[in-house]
Amino acid sequence: MPDGVKVLKPHEVETAVSGGSELLQQLVVSEQLLRGIFDNAIVPIIVIEPLGKISQANPAFLDLLGYDQEDLPLMDIHHLTSEDDPVLFDRVVAGEIDSYVQEKHYRRKNGSYIDVIVSGSGLKDQKGNLRCVVAVIQDLSIAKALERNLFEEKKMFESLLSHLPVGVNYLKDGRIEYANPAFCRIFDYSETELRGRSLATLLMPPYFRRVCDDINRLYKQEATIIRSEGEGRTKRGQRVFIEFINSLARIDNEDCVIGIVNDLTLSKQLEARYRLLFEAANDIFLVLSLNNRIIIEANPKALEVSGYTREELLGMKVVDLTQPTIKKTGGSGGTPQEEWPVGIYPRVLVRKNGEKIPVDVSSSMADWMGRKAIVSIVRDVTEQRRLQQQLMQADKLASLGSLVAGIAHEINNPNNFISFNIPILEEYWNEVLPITDAYYKENLDWNVLGMSYEEFRSDMLKLLANMQHGSERINNIVSELRDFARVQKDEYRAPTDVRRLINRVMTLTGKQVSKLIHSFEVEVDDGLPDVVMNPARIEQVLINLILNAAQAANKEDSMVRLRVMRNPANRSEICFEVADNGCGMEEHVKKRVFDPFFTTKEGAEGTGLGLSISYAIVEDHRGNITVDSAPDRGTVFRVTLPIRGDEQN
Repeated sequence: MPDGVKVLKPHEVETAVSGGSELLQQLVVSEQLLRGIFDNAIVPIIVIEPLGKISQANPAFLDLLGYDQEDLPLMDIHHLTSEDDPVLFDRVVAGEIDSYVQEKHYRRKNGSYIDVIVSGSGLKDQKGNLRCVVAVIQDLSIAKALERNLFEEKKMFESLLSHLPVGVNYLKDGRIEYANPAFCRIFDYSETELRGRSLATLLMPPYFRRVCDDINRLYKQEATIIRSEGEGRTKRGQRVFIEFINSLARIDNEDCVIGIVNDLTLSKQLEARYRLLFEAANDIFLVLSLNNRIIIEANPKALEVSGYTREELLGMKVVDLTQPTIKKTGGSGGTPQEEWPVGIYPRVLVRKNGEKIPVDVSSSMADWMGRKAIVSIVRDVTEQRRLQQQLMQADKLASLGSLVAGIAHEINNPNNFISFNIPILEEYWNEVLPITDAYYKENLDWNVLGMSYEEFRSDMLKLLANMQHGSERINNIVSELRDFARVQKDEYRAPTDVRRLINRVMTLTGKQVSKLIHSFEVEVDDGLPDVVMNPARIEQVLINLILNAAQAANKEDSMVRLRVMRNPANRSEICFEVADNGCGMEEHVKKRVFDPFFTTKEGAEGTGLGLSISYAIVEDHRGNITVDSAPDRGTVFRVTLPIRGDEQN
């Protein structure tokens, strides 16, 4: 409270009231009310003596700056204020002003500053002498932060518009209100010259009328975005080909038209060059009608490879040039859109003389002579397929080298001794058998190795038979290794029993995998149909994935699981899933895992071709291979194949 105002104690209040002084009673109650307001106000309030000492401060003020009540005797208003702030308090003390409102930076106890707005007012006694200044403070930190954020966002937006490679403008009342530097460059005007202009000075008359119609449609809400192409003119009168994309927006509570302008002049000039490239390209270029895929344009390379004349080729359906595919629902062939879709895929081109050529097709939708069409680039991959065949065989031999070193060397040589000695052992036993039988007839209570002679005799024969069976089984394993190494043509496809395929894979990998990991689980769903595939190729993929998983699961509770099922997302596909609980892969490794010659194995352990070849094999089967992995979470490879295969044999 200001100096000279005494705060009465409770017993003094009671004495004064009991004395009958009504005026004093009202003063006391008023003072108590003011004190309550002062202490409980949510806004910071301080009382400053003329010399600058802060005599009183409410809790809200102390909380704002982080001070305690004990700090109050040492607080001076001049010490709280940033040196850069003008001190209007001193002008109130000097009698120049009676009050002030000012933004200031107050220093907190921890040394940081806070933005505030101060409303100060001087209190004078009856003689007009200044007794104190009462200041109410408002925290502006949040408002200032929002203001700074808005300013930064405005600068960022302005910078974005300034650096956009496309022109941007907005119209208000039919006049240009703003144009970014790219828009100015297109028409060769400065922003100052463009502001206030009509589009009529920038567009050729026919195109200007069309754009005006488009803008009217926007205002009538007949469309939200309208795209058009036409001719404009620069400040020097040169023609430019532009694309205008207009939309309606609201700026400063007023409707306006936002326009994005692309300069198509260069693309129009390049169109002629593209025609030259089209004619001289070493790949086949075909332009097809959108709906029925009729050939409407073809380059000379298409005529050379197909063997047809231009007159014969134009007007043909593109599906008449290719070998029909096998549909997933059964049967072969399909609609033109199914046989020749947008995307990247393999096909077999059939020449006029009947010769078949493997090709890769890349088809996309494009504008051709003012209408939508399909543009296809067709590349002969005969040589590429031959090289892939060599790479696959080389990788298979590398895999077999590891398997033969781990299995054939360890099993075949000992098995030769077993298979050679079993007949000799049988001869020995047949020679001994009459003697033991005769002895038993004379000694019916004779026991051998804790069992009766009859049990011993029967068990011995079983042991010899089991040894013979085991030796033959080893020979079968070696035979399957030889079958696996046998080269098959890529075009070979046949319906394959999935369970028998998995049994062959288990035979080839089981021994080596069991040495590397603790648990190897195999789950094959019942009732799976035969899948049209090249079995040796898919065996190669699965063996590669299983061996990789076993090598990655390098810990005590290591586990590899092979699961075969119908694809839950597409019942017309079979899914092979190989999972391990190994070290997993970093994101950058996962992105490159199918790249040729990329490997994380040290030394000569890996060539970096296994997964890339596996990827190519699955792609060749019109399937898909994906990987899901994260560090310390293991890895899951999924291979999905269409049950019916991808082409007719």
